[in-house]
Amino acid sequence: MASVKSKRVQITVKRQKPGPKAGFKYSTPRSHATTPKPVLIELLFDAAQLRNESPELLAAGLSIGYPYLMALARGTRPTADLGRDILTAAAKYLDVPIAQAYLWAGALLPTDFFFEPSLRRELQDVFTAIQTHPHWGGFCVKKSEWDSLSDEARILYALLFEKATDKHILSRTKIAEAQSRKK
Repeated sequence: MASVKSKRVQITVKRQKPGPKAGFKYSTPRSHATTPKPVLIELLFDAAQLRNESPELLAAGLSIGYPYLMALARGTRPTADLGRDILTAAAKYLDVPIAQAYLWAGALLPTDFFFEPSLRRELQDVFTAIQTHPHWGGFCVKKSEWDSLSDEARILYALLFEKATDKHILSRTKIAEAQSRKK
């Protein structure tokens, strides 16, 4: 008789590396892509913690669902797109002005509160300054002639006036922008 030696077979199970599964394009679903947590959400959770309220009560106070609040907290939903009613409720919850809630949510930016005059507006200011200047007023062209000049001619006129009077009225960046648009 032939003797049969038994061989010990060792089976090892390899763990799969983290990454996309077969057939999936992304390693995590797109809905789980996160953005940095906005200040508004952090402040709302801090206020709820100070009041000893659960996130469920916070969601109820904002008139939104708990899953939606958690999506906002994870950063999978943008707070900049929140509606006025939710931001108003958040402002009341935090006892701050509504505009502050808009800023904290990212729906408004601090630069939204500043007016940036256009080059044409600045050129009109130059015309007014030239007209009212005690020495240059007599050399100023009429308003109809000023309006018929090209932007380049008005800029040249303004730069000459600025150089002669040591006044700075025109923004140099606006001049550069106007020149680059022409090219």
